[in-house]
Amino acid sequence: MIVNPERINAYARIFGAGKMQALWAEYLEQSAQAWGTMDQADWKYRRARFHNWRSSSLVFGMEDFSGLCTRIEENILQNRFEQLPKQIKESKTCYENSVLQVRQIMQQMEIEHGREKSL
Repeated sequence: MIVNPERINAYARIFGAGKMQALWAEYLEQSAQAWGTMDQADWKYRRARFHNWRSSSLVFGMEDFSGLCTRIEENILQNRFEQLPKQIKESKTCYENSVLQVRQIMQQMEIEHGREKSL
């Protein structure tokens, strides 16, 4: 399992389902922009992006992706660039797979939230 649904549910209890949906939409939009410019970006930008993803992805239970972000950020900080192209490619695949899982969880959350509002 690359996504921890318990973590998503914990944040949903704190923020509420509506806020989680808004955060998710913002996360996806910012991520799409970042991935779109990743290949042309310098290492400073990439390090900042992976640093931000490291924590923000945990809100959505994307623990495997967060771990890869941590490893990439550390390698950039330590100037170990030889493995980074492969690691970044691996992280993008993990990100995409995680997004698919989170979308399913968020859709279920939206359905359940709709039921609660109608009661």
